[in-house]
Amino acid sequence: MTRKPLTKLAQEFIAEAITSGDTVIDATLGNGHDTLYLAALVGPTGKLFGFDVQQQAIAQTEKRLSLEGLEKSAQLFLQGHEQMTQWVPAEHHGRISAIMFNLGYLPGGDKAHTTLPTTTIKALDCAKELLAPGGRMTILAYIGHPGGRDEANQVEHWVNGLESGQWHYHSVQPENMKSNPPKLYCCEKLQS
Repeated sequence: MTRKPLTKLAQEFIAEAITSGDTVIDATLGNGHDTLYLAALVGPTGKLFGFDVQQQAIAQTEKRLSLEGLEKSAQLFLQGHEQMTQWVPAEHHGRISAIMFNLGYLPGGDKAHTTLPTTTIKALDCAKELLAPGGRMTILAYIGHPGGRDEANQVEHWVNGLESGQWHYHSVQPENMKSNPPKLYCCEKLQS
């Protein structure tokens, strides 16, 4: 039996909430893989907002989008994800179809620069308010780097605190990995 990578499971879960023309957020650009995926789903009439604190992530993502002709619908910010509500225009608040988080460090980048529990929890609080009813959010928490386990524990606590009548969520974590497997949280804001 072949298991899908958690990144692929996250994309599949998110895709079900997105139609062409929607507005979405990539809260942690990284190398731009999720950004490209989201931009393709919303198409030229949609809007994507992306956040990262590293210029390398912005540059890599811009390049990836440009190669696919998807740069026009994307607006990228060299800002922490905890500042989403300040940078996403007010007319999009409460209307975002999907938000993706990949926590940890930039693959191929400086491993000393990681997401942090305090800013991640603030970002999740922002995302909670930005999502539309029926909107979906994924959080992929990596544990194997310094501080990763603490961040993952705080994310777990945050997810477990979501109001049961307003949210549906589940998590996936491979059990047969030798050490420090990542954990994926899939959250959906229920319709009122």
